[in-house]
Amino acid sequence: MQDRAAEMPISQVLTIGLKEGKTVDDLKALWAENTKIAESLPDVLAYSCAADEESAKAKKITIRESFASLKAHMEFAAKLGEAGQMGKVMEIFDFQTLTTMIHPEPAADDYAEYKKFLEPFGAMLVSPQVWIVHDFPMKGV
Repeated sequence: MQDRAAEMPISQVLTIGLKEGKTVDDLKALWAENTKIAESLPDVLAYSCAADEESAKAKKITIRESFASLKAHMEFAAKLGEAGQMGKVMEIFDFQTLTTMIHPEPAADDYAEYKKFLEPFGAMLVSPQVWIVHDFPMKGV
């Protein structure tokens, strides 16, 4: 039987501000480095950041990530960590909100592992993390 997590797209929308003393240019430099890692992984389907001075001031910088599976997201985070990028993320990001969308419902063990993986990020959010597990028809991720 095929691993259900291998065929389960996941998308996230994260809003952030910038920590004191950090700038949009700092974020842009970090994003360029992170994007190189994202581009090296075929199961990272989308990785984008929309930011300008106004969104930074309002703490509404918007990040969108899509992965082919729960495991693909965890692999991407591991690669960022190996490259020393997660420390830089923590220095720059002022986490605000996180919405995680999974299609369709994952196996209980996969979901529990994934929620545990995201738990530290959820603890840094200003607002509680939103989980949407759905079976709506969709095109793309």
